[in-house]
Amino acid sequence: MMNMKRTALWTATAVAVVMPLFAACDAKKELLEPQQPGVISPGDIQNATGAEALYVGALSFLLRSAMSRIVSKIFIVAARDFSAS
Repeated sequence: MMNMKRTALWTATAVAVVMPLFAACDAKKELLEPQQPGVISPGDIQNATGAEALYVGALSFLLRSAMSRIVSKIFIVAARDFSAS
């Protein structure tokens, strides 16, 4: 009997502690709202922030394509050297 009372007391305490945590936030707003802070919509490119984002994106694309060409050429040369020996 004492064990049941202790279990009921712990359960009531846990509920009393956890319920305010759920009531403190709006779960629908927090969980279902899209969160994309780094995405720039087409209408946002008309200002300075959008121009900077376009510049950084173009520079990143250029560097990535240049690096992939360099790396692929290194692998082609290394494969030729390996097959020649």
